[in-house]
Amino acid sequence: MTVETEIRSTPLEFCPLCGSPGVTIHTNQRDRIYQAPGVWGHRQCSGPRCGLIWLDPMPWPEDIGKAYETYYTHSEAPTITTSTAKRFQQVMAEGYVQSRFGYTHDVGPPWYRWLRPLAFVHPGGEAELAAWVLYLPAPRPGARLVEVGCGSGDMLLRMERLGWEAEGVEVDERAAEAARAKGLTVHLGELQSHRFPDTYADAVVLQHVLEHLHDPLGVLAEASRILRPGGSLIILTPNANSLGRRFFGSSWYPLDPPRHLMLYSVTSMRRALEAVPGLEILRLRSTVRYARSIWGFSRQIQRFGRAERLETSVVSQIIGLPYQQAQRLLQLVRNQAGDELLLIARKAAA
Repeated sequence: MTVETEIRSTPLEFCPLCGSPGVTIHTNQRDRIYQAPGVWGHRQCSGPRCGLIWLDPMPWPEDIGKAYETYYTHSEAPTITTSTAKRFQQVMAEGYVQSRFGYTHDVGPPWYRWLRPLAFVHPGGEAELAAWVLYLPAPRPGARLVEVGCGSGDMLLRMERLGWEAEGVEVDERAAEAARAKGLTVHLGELQSHRFPDTYADAVVLQHVLEHLHDPLGVLAEASRILRPGGSLIILTPNANSLGRRFFGSSWYPLDPPRHLMLYSVTSMRRALEAVPGLEILRLRSTVRYARSIWGFSRQIQRFGRAERLETSVVSQIIGLPYQQAQRLLQLVRNQAGDELLLIARKAAA
């Protein structure tokens, strides 16, 4: 049976990843951020090696664009730090990626590398600084990066300046136009529709994209096809098994109905990668880099029923610090504590 709403949807009782029955965990959910129409719920897979969380009902692919009409990729991202603090963080990141990943172009003077020990005292830890280059080492000449779901292109622009031959794929026409206005090469449509050649890319990146996909396994298979042997797949996505989801429940900001269609844990992410030939998992764990902001937005939802994507004040960032550090400490004994999952995989040799 099809549910007729302004965003058409279909009930989905069984896990789209493994086919196991789903248990209802949230009901009567609405868009708490951009006010897209519809009432949504969440199910969690009962399978022992899965645990995927998904929207039930599931929006139709043909209608999901209605949920993005005022999405943040159409405008500037919210400011979360003062300019002085932001510049100091950039200096730390530039020094860190020089020292750890070997970048030399557009990363400040060489002495910045001596700032690497400061990564230990950074609130988000090394993961937040490594994310500045998407966990990728400095490229060899001519190395090609494809970012799936590049939005308005800010990360793509940075990677191009750092020496990558970078191009993006984006389904949102307005976001793609914003990226092209920055001089970037961005293909409009889904990854599968563009049909890149085999072994085209040295790196494929999905940064907070997998949770938006109706066909994640199809996209992962296509990413594997276009990667050269030894190439890297980088995925960042919300962590369904985090401290934050357990603490905030249905108010957890990254649930984000109806845009986030599926939410992964370490277990379900591993299952997804096992279904795709040719990819070897090198690293799979959580990070805490967005924890301060997630705390603030989740508290807004908890208290007021919605979150405003406005400027996050320094005060609210400070208030979120204990929450972030609690996640960071828990990671020492439980690598799924953080609100974000990081997957680094490698394309196997032919």
